[in-house]
Amino acid sequence: MRLAKTPSTHRAAHLLSPQVNRNRGFSLIELLIVVAVLGVIVAVAYPSYYSYVLKTHRTDGKSALVNLANDMEKYYFTHNEYPATIATLRQNSTSDDGHYELAVDAATARGFELSAKPVGQQSKDKHCGTFTLDSDGIKGIRNGAGSAERCW
Repeated sequence: MRLAKTPSTHRAAHLLSPQVNRNRGFSLIELLIVVAVLGVIVAVAYPSYYSYVLKTHRTDGKSALVNLANDMEKYYFTHNEYPATIATLRQNSTSDDGHYELAVDAATARGFELSAKPVGQQSKDKHCGTFTLDSDGIKGIRNGAGSAERCW
């Protein structure tokens, strides 16, 4: 005679099977491994990303210097002299995005030298440091470990 399976005997048979009560989900060890792997990825990727951000902000200082040099030449054309300060030309002395502080380092009747010094987070850019540009179009850097050719 064969016994019919009732709901209670079905549950009992399920409890006796080899796959007893397995919870679906992640164990603590699995989660710790994932967190450790993510930590390693972030530790490697963040410095590279931050270096890229500093490099892209350099264009703010370089373009501001070129624009300031154009303003200096326009002023010279109408006044027959170069202005000694930026205040003569414009209201603020920062670059458009605020990553560089602009200055007229020297101005004579025959030429000028301009600089763009990094400020804020951009001051951590030790590769290029301060950008310079003179009235002859000579581009340079100060206080940087890199070369003018690579930075400009």
